[in-house]
Amino acid sequence: MLCDDCALVVNKIGEELRILNFNISDIIYNGQACINAIKNGAAPDLLILDISMPEMSGPIVTGK
Repeated sequence: MLCDDCALVVNKIGEELRILNFNISDIIYNGQACINAIKNGAAPDLLILDISMPEMSGPIVTGK
């Protein structure tokens, strides 16, 4: 799962991970949506978070 408020960053990271044969299960653009996705059953093996998103930063998401 990728979570970043910048579509350009998400697209670039996703592109690089796909080259390495990673499956991107979800692309999410803010911290609250990330929490909601996990509460609704998303179970990523790896979660990549932006450290400074406007609504809720990555460190706050990891604390929830």
